Amino acid sequence: MFRACLSAFFLCCLLPTTALAQNETVEFPIWSRTYAGTLGKKTVEVQLERIADTISGSYCYAPCKDETRYTLHLQGTVTGQVAQLSETIGVAAKSGAWTLILTDGSAKGAWKSPDAKRVLPMVLSETGTPPPYDIRLVADTLPDADNSCPTPPMVHQIRLYRKGKLVQALPTESQGTCSIFTPQFVDMNFDGHLDLMIAQTLPAGPNIPYDMWLFDPATQTFVTAPASLLDVTSPEFDAEHHKVWNFWRGSCCDHGIDVFTWKNGNLEPDGSGESYVMPVRVGTTDYYCYVTPAYVDGRVGYPDAAIKDASGKVLVRGDLKGCDVGPYMLERTRVDVWQKKADGTLVLTDTQGVTWQKTQVNGATRYCPVVPFVNNGQIVPAALNSDPDLCSEDDPNPA
Repeated sequence: MFRACLSAFFLCCLLPTTALAQNETVEFPIWSRTYAGTLGKKTVEVQLERIADTISGSYCYAPCKDETRYTLHLQGTVTGQVAQLSETIGVAAKSGAWTLILTDGSAKGAWKSPDAKRVLPMVLSETGTPPPYDIRLVADTLPDADNSCPTPPMVHQIRLYRKGKLVQALPTESQGTCSIFTPQFVDMNFDGHLDLMIAQTLPAGPNIPYDMWLFDPATQTFVTAPASLLDVTSPEFDAEHHKVWNFWRGSCCDHGIDVFTWKNGNLEPDGSGESYVMPVRVGTTDYYCYVTPAYVDGRVGYPDAAIKDASGKVLVRGDLKGCDVGPYMLERTRVDVWQKKADGTLVLTDTQGVTWQKTQVNGATRYCPVVPFVNNGQIVPAALNSDPDLCSEDDPNPA
């Protein structure tokens, strides 16, 4: 519990993939759709995604459960309005074949058993909000269709179409890892209009940079987002609290959350939190728990931090089994104590960090850490002077 992890929504027309020889690029459609309907006499929920002429997805029999929603896999191709898909269960052999005719807002066709002896009709209706635009991407080459994880195309442009007419072209430089990144429609500034974003690249960690455009209702076009938003990597958008936030990683042992609020067309900081190490002592065993922040109800919180109960005891909420960091990040070792208010929210009431004590170690003067441990309902400082490697020749205490 003490360790902390692109959803996308995009839709487009069924125009065929086209080559633009003069620029040595290709243009191809993408979309993602969810459907509900019937397969034979049973109710199903279907998710389909198209990238160029490849179509894939999954389906489940209602009522769908988390553990079964993605076990029935679909993979195939689409030509014009006709999709041909193979169905498999997990990584097992083929369990069926689909033929679907895709139209605006619906799909219909048939499911066929592997031996072709059973054929069941399918009638599906698209769920969710209709797409504001059809999307086609311009790239240096077509995406690979066999899932072999090659170098994916570099996407240079997002083209937005409405009723077959090009409305706007947005420049980008976006390249995924095993597959392309696809655009997302999100209301990023909470003005009631869908904006557009696409990931640029996938670095080591959650710090993903994005190209982002805000919809301008006055001109009915997308304009480049302000730098205050473009500088936020891996942004998340909380429509309920009108907050923008992100989870970032500075290193293997440094994670944090920043929260922002829109003001006069720009994002302004509205809270932040960084990971730390919480020491806990149980009997003669010491634990060092890596505590990461979380975004909770519009603000930064620490679900695994220590909490003071009504009797005044300081309690640890997480599982100590994963608390194996060790006493090696003393500059970020502390105990934060939170207490529940009458309205149910938590407020930070106390923070105790490491201090340094002058002592003799092997006949030499050293400064050794005094670490605050959560111990039997209290915070009990303990000097760690048995390990010379934890001690310092110089005084680390602030002047």
